Amino acid sequence: MNILELLKEDLHAAKNQDPAATSLFEVALAYSGVHALWSHRLAHAMWQRPHLRGPALNKTKRHPTIGNHVMLGSGAEVLGPVTVGDHSAIGANAVVVRDVPPHSVAVGLPAVSRSKNPGTILDPREDFIDPALLT
Repeated sequence: MNILELLKEDLHAAKNQDPAATSLFEVALAYSGVHALWSHRLAHAMWQRPHLRGPALNKTKRHPTIGNHVMLGSGAEVLGPVTVGDHSAIGANAVVVRDVPPHSVAVGLPAVSRSKNPGTILDPREDFIDPALLT
């Protein structure tokens, strides 16, 4: 069914449902319900076109990957296609914009990571350095 047939069908349906409608011309000009339907049809067609023919966004990596046994501090933000390795820790209010290797601690804005020895338990009194000391 082409667009003109759809528009005619919409006009006839509105005229047949409303006993006060006197002509298709009146329905086309004065019925806000028909205008809303046509606006929806136009918006839907425009949405389908870029959605179906646009770039395949589902093939790109856009979200962070968080490894196993990772501690994220309060207010920490991991932005973009970043990988945080296993057994790592992200400090409070840190903003991670680069990959964090496994067994490491990342703090600061932007977050800077330092490696830890595998198998050690994180101790906040020793393992989280002050971001002001990194500069």
